[in-house]
Formats: sequence, structure tokens, C-alpha cells
Amino acid sequence: MNIVPNTDTFSNLLAVLPEILLTILAVVVILLDAFSPESRRRQVGYVAAFGMFAIAAVTVLIAPPSAATQFMWGGMIRHDTLSQLFRTMVIVAGGLASLISMGRLRPAITSALA
Repeated sequence: MNIVPNTDTFSNLLAVLPEILLTILAVVVILLDAFSPESRRRQVGYVAAFGMFAIAAVTVLIAPPSAATQFMWGGMIRHDTLSQLFRTMVIVAGGLASLISMGRLRPAITSALA
């Protein structure tokens, strides 16, 4: 098996775009939490949840490269359909966990488990 790493800078950035966006979202959420008044802290959870859902949508829209160029950043990252699927699942789970922690989905979850 021949491993041919991709040297295209734009493709390399697309491979890690969800992680870059998650880092930006984390900084925004931390700053909102630090500087918003106590009465508006609940909205920080919505920013985190819907931000993660938007990043998951971006992750789905990024097309995986062809089979010959799925190794990015000098072979350190494999960017293919399977990695995209798991990346999307983890980001959606983070958004749902954010909503659950705010108590918004708690009645729906308890009624589904009962």
C-alpha cells in the first residue's frame, strides 16, 4: 500500500476545519460566559449547542478527498468518509449534551425512558 500524503494547503485546512471552528466556538462560549450577566447565562448554552450543530452541518458538507489523497498534514491525519462520520457524531453528541445539561431535553428523555 502506497501512502501518498496530500501537500495541498487548502485541502489540509479543510481536513481540520471542524476542529478549528470548535476552537473558535469554545473561545466565544468562554468569553460569553465570563462577560455576560447572570441573567443571560442560559443563552450561553444555546450558543454552544447551536454552534455545534452548525459545525456538524459544515462537517457534513465538506466532501472527503479521493482515495489517493486522504492522508493530510504529512500523513498525520486521515480524512475520509468514516472519519467524517465519527467527527459529525461526536459534534452532534456535544450539542445534545449541551442542551441536556441546560435541562431542555430532560422531560423528553425521562418520558422516553419510562
